Amino acid sequence: MADDYVDVQNGDDANTGMVNDPWKTIGHSVDKLLEIANVTSSHKVFVLPGVYHEAITIPPDSRSKRSNSSREAPVTTSSPAGEL
Repeated sequence: MADDYVDVQNGDDANTGMVNDPWKTIGHSVDKLLEIANVTSSHKVFVLPGVYHEAITIPPDSRSKRSNSSREAPVTTSSPAGEL
């Protein structure tokens, strides 16, 4: 699985989440990751600059649904290199 991208200005949650086809909301990226049982611990969600007006809730039992992610090797979110 490839890394995902979120861009509030140019994204659309109907997109694929790829670098040239980003999602619009961070919440959608979280929902997609929770749907995928085999997401790897090296998976990243890159959040491009912008103002994201969202309230995101990650269910407490979500870690058990993602067999390869753990407290020691979590799925991470960050801005792409050079974006800040």
